[in-house]
Amino acid sequence: SAFRRYKENSRRWKYILLFVQFAASAFFISLLAIIIMQYRYITNANPGYAYNNLFYINVGDVYSEKKDVIMSEVESLPCVDKVTYCATLPFSAGSGNNIMLEGDPRELFNIVDLYNVGKGYFDLMEIPVLQGRVFSDNASNEVMVSESFVEKILNFTHWQDGVIGKQVHVTEHMGADSSVNFTICGVYKEIVVGNNINIDKRPSVIFSGEANTAPNHINYILVKFKEVTPDNIEAINNILRRISPDGDMAYSYSI
Repeated sequence: SAFRRYKENSRRWKYILLFVQFAASAFFISLLAIIIMQYRYITNANPGYAYNNLFYINVGDVYSEKKDVIMSEVESLPCVDKVTYCATLPFSAGSGNNIMLEGDPRELFNIVDLYNVGKGYFDLMEIPVLQGRVFSDNASNEVMVSESFVEKILNFTHWQDGVIGKQVHVTEHMGADSSVNFTICGVYKEIVVGNNINIDKRPSVIFSGEANTAPNHINYILVKFKEVTPDNIEAINNILRRISPDGDMAYSYSI
């Protein structure tokens, strides 16, 4: 009888330990599945722009005339499909400004200001333009806005016929006398500003770098390769070394 009770107690302890082991295994398998799903979401989520074969060159500390020379030489490479420039990379944190209407002293809402882009930016990034058009050749005082910008501003206006052709004030771009208006020329499909973990959900606006609008920052050259190979990347880096031998710029980086 004593031996029988000892065997039953020993078996019960083993069952409890086996249950704990199965529960721990199920927990870690579930945790691994969640991590895999999050990884797939982050790597496969659509940010609203095409980033395949896309590289950027940091030219924030380079004079504008060097920027033009770099773009010209990079664009002449047979391995390069398209070249343009921008002030802010969409996956970086964007600074903010406020939207106002003429004759209304209120600051209606805050936006992500992506500042200036070069000609062909929307084509290179493959960002669809849903309404209106991209910047004209003489793009003075034109602005392009995101879908969520339209939703926001219609809460403060009676623009029944849409936003194209309407004018807004954008703080920091209003000029010395705070009177500069910008005409909305186009509405682009919403893009992710920031990354898929930390998305900036404010509406965004983009200005033309071809116009003399202030501030006019040019920090990055965007390069779309036909094919990404080490030799093609090195060809661009050789151009950068030749134009800027003192190393006053960062070399090309993959997006």
